Amino acid sequence: MSNSNYIIETGIKKVFQKILQHELQENVTMDDIPQWDSLRHIQLIAALEKEFEIEIGFEDSLLMTNTDSIKKVLNKYIDVTEKNQEIENNDANETKINQTLNKSNQNYFENKNDANSNVDSDLEDNNNNNNIGESYQNTLLLPHQKIGYNIKNIEYQNIYQLFLDKAERSPEKEFIIFPDQQKNWTYQTFHNRFLNVEKFFKQKNIAEGERICLIMPNCPEFLEVYFAGLKLGTIIVPINPDLSPQEMLHIINDSGAGAIFYISSLKEKVNILQATLSCPFYSQDEILLDPIQDDVQDNIHKSSNVQLTDKAVIIYTSGTTGKPKGAVLSHLNLLADAKAVSEWFSYDSNTRTLCVLPLFHNNGQVMTLLTPLYSGGSSVIVRGKSSLISFWWLVDKYNVNWSSVMPSILSILLSLPGERKDTSMQGIQCGGQVLTKNVQEAFEKRFKVPVFEGYGLTETTSFSCFNNHPADLRKEGVVGRALPVNEISIMDNYGKKLPSGINGEICIRGLNVINEYHGLLEKNKTSFKEGWFHTGDFGFLDESGYLHFRTRRDFLIIKGGENIYPAEIENVLFKHPAVAEAAAIGIPHKLLGEDICAFVKLRNGMITNKEELQTHLTNKLAPFKHPANILIVDNLPLKDIPKGPTQKVLYRSLKEYYLKYIHNQQEKK
Repeated sequence: MSNSNYIIETGIKKVFQKILQHELQENVTMDDIPQWDSLRHIQLIAALEKEFEIEIGFEDSLLMTNTDSIKKVLNKYIDVTEKNQEIENNDANETKINQTLNKSNQNYFENKNDANSNVDSDLEDNNNNNNIGESYQNTLLLPHQKIGYNIKNIEYQNIYQLFLDKAERSPEKEFIIFPDQQKNWTYQTFHNRFLNVEKFFKQKNIAEGERICLIMPNCPEFLEVYFAGLKLGTIIVPINPDLSPQEMLHIINDSGAGAIFYISSLKEKVNILQATLSCPFYSQDEILLDPIQDDVQDNIHKSSNVQLTDKAVIIYTSGTTGKPKGAVLSHLNLLADAKAVSEWFSYDSNTRTLCVLPLFHNNGQVMTLLTPLYSGGSSVIVRGKSSLISFWWLVDKYNVNWSSVMPSILSILLSLPGERKDTSMQGIQCGGQVLTKNVQEAFEKRFKVPVFEGYGLTETTSFSCFNNHPADLRKEGVVGRALPVNEISIMDNYGKKLPSGINGEICIRGLNVINEYHGLLEKNKTSFKEGWFHTGDFGFLDESGYLHFRTRRDFLIIKGGENIYPAEIENVLFKHPAVAEAAAIGIPHKLLGEDICAFVKLRNGMITNKEELQTHLTNKLAPFKHPANILIVDNLPLKDIPKGPTQKVLYRSLKEYYLKYIHNQQEKK
């Protein structure tokens, strides 16, 4: 090994051990090391910069997703002569890298879009929907979807019709950009790409109405399969690629998927799934990408039989039983929410959005793909987990106007040294967690970009209300007013509407409210009743109709925007032979919003420890669901997990105990 390579490898080895607690190996990728998430990647880059006293440029940082590429990049920057003496001193001065950096919900960047909020009236040839109006309103809409908003205002019959209209209006306009892969496509070229995937579907006998799972990060293949599937009439079931095979298996089986599309880097997980499942699996390499022939294009691209209220996507969101439940979104849901948001923020065909959220989330799909598409805009999408460190570089380079984020991402950006240089950014939409006043004020003061807080759920497609736009019309302390396509009401425990100023359950109805939970009859009965979707979240409406959000349902843990229910963790912990009871709570985290702490009660005579229980969780839960702390109550003054008269776990009491006896002590230290 040459001297320079030895210097580089020694430094990388030290940083890997410190940041990732992992030995340096040849050609290991981010996908191979579960703890190598977005937060750790930012810390890794920062640690390498300090270790070698360099500053790594954005384009190079995007390449540093495996050990080989890290070595190649470092070779460009490092002055071997100066570092030689430092290596010989054998780490005399260990670098200190404890910047408060954060994970961004799997940092993925999308969209440069905007949409003409008032679409021209010459769409009749493409939109049979113009003639349906009241018949849909009265027959095909469910009670919890009917409001005064005229359904004829939705100009398109399905998502493909929306795309086709924009492609025919501006075929050479840039539609999508993937900076880390140095790829971009116009509306027409991307249209041809996903038409080719539709041809692939037909060759494989994938038919209308069939459910297909996508186990992919943000990448061109995700969108090609997504649009091809929606055009053909299949139902898209996206799956978080960071889930364990066991968790993926539940979603695949529950959805009744007939085919699985995955990215090749996930082959190890896919092998486990294939050993259990009989449905076909297709990697992105198998999707045919040959140029489509004109005669084929004429035959398959001019129409779609998909109707407005047909199912489009099933998004799996955590359930109170610990098993994720599938929220069934229709083409109407997607179109209604995209249209409402694009008009609320006055998007036009020049608007461009940047996505920092994954496409397997409804926020990524709706806010930073379909919403700008509704205006004929464009999207910037970054696949890697390393992009937050260069957020403002991306905004500046690609003239981004909008981005949709979780509050924790604002905290990350505040913790990073990068400053804003662009003149294009108009605002940031924010939701999914409680946005603290301090974070919002600090962000707006430093970056001079207004933050528009909103509220919504997977069950309302994405957002159901937003604070006012433009920024000088915003009202402090609220999550906004209802979008035109839905209504919001506050109800008591008996379904009676409450007057303004009184706290109660937030209930929503409208065109963006999902049809149902897939296959959960009892859950549907309790959640969709008397013409309203009952969210289980709580707040109040003021006299002007602004929503004041108070608390999340069922002590849901929201870690960096990821919804995690206590039962998901408890169910796995309980399977350990030494565990008699388990309860998981959300605990404060400055950047993620919340992290996880699990309390465990041992069986009589049994012994275990935190490390053994953490090992027990490996491969049974996704890494982001692993508790930051596991406390054995037998060793605490608490002695037992507190319960109420009906033996329900008192999660609030656990949280109070943690804050008083654990968190406060840690803060003092």
